[in-house]
Amino acid sequence: MTDVSRNWVQCDACSKWRAISADVYVDELPDRWFCSMNKDDTYNSCEKVEEPQEDDDDNGENDDNGEDDDDVSETVDEETANLEAEAEATAAELVKENKKRAREEDKDRRAKERKIASETKAQQELEDYVAGLTEEQKNEHKRMR
Repeated sequence: MTDVSRNWVQCDACSKWRAISADVYVDELPDRWFCSMNKDDTYNSCEKVEEPQEDDDDNGENDDNGEDDDDVSETVDEETANLEAEAEATAAELVKENKKRAREEDKDRRAKERKIASETKAQQELEDYVAGLTEEQKNEHKRMR
């Protein structure tokens, strides 16, 4: 027998079904829903077991919607595999982007270090030049400014 005082929602991370209060409209939930959003502390984590449904007899018979439980399981498994493949592809793309960004940042850092080294060398050369001037040359230089 179905408990009419609850609605059911599936977690987008672990695919477990969670019961929520009937006064929460499923259509008003976010597009992506996660166990951590569940107000029931007993089932508010993906690590917790899936909440049993009272009418869950899992006998392979057709449900009220005419679908065979096994067909639904296969569809869920396929969708899960597709989501996992998509997540892996996204992760690989992010790793690639991060490596590219790191190379660019490293290139910029090395360019800045070369500029600083060049400026430091120029400053040192100027100081060495000034140190080698005689007092008369220093005074002449001051008058020209």
